[in-house]
Amino acid sequence: MLAPNTRVQRTRSSPSALRSPLTRHPLGRRTVLVVALTVVVGCTYSRDGLKKAELRLAGPAALDCGGVQPGGNPQPVDRCAVEAFRAGRPFLATYYNESMDSTSAIVLVGKAGGGAARLYYDSAPCGGPHCPERIVERPCVNPYVVQIDSGERVTCE
Repeated sequence: MLAPNTRVQRTRSSPSALRSPLTRHPLGRRTVLVVALTVVVGCTYSRDGLKKAELRLAGPAALDCGGVQPGGNPQPVDRCAVEAFRAGRPFLATYYNESMDSTSAIVLVGKAGGGAARLYYDSAPCGGPHCPERIVERPCVNPYVVQIDSGERVTCE
């Protein structure tokens, strides 16, 4: 004799449907969870491209000057970048942009071996986790230090 299925409940409320089974969880909670996690994990992209690009350009010994959020005080980031630039040391200075649904930033990279580059970064250009991040690298032609209201900043053409 077969053991009763404990996941099926018999109903007695309807005389026309005597002993009709009702299932509490037709697919089972575990099955739905596993399928949902597989779909979510399978449809997201890695977001480590920016760190890889920074490492490739600036090298592992680069000075990370930090980042500044929109409306934040850029002086510590600018000061660090200017000092590293003048010393000929590789550096990273990140300036975040306002964004509704992703991380967007411009990273000024003092390159190992001299020179500089800008990285334009958007973690999700399509507006969600279902597309790869976008990193556009532009060379900094003739980087130099410029005077701005908050002090000095490394910039380029």
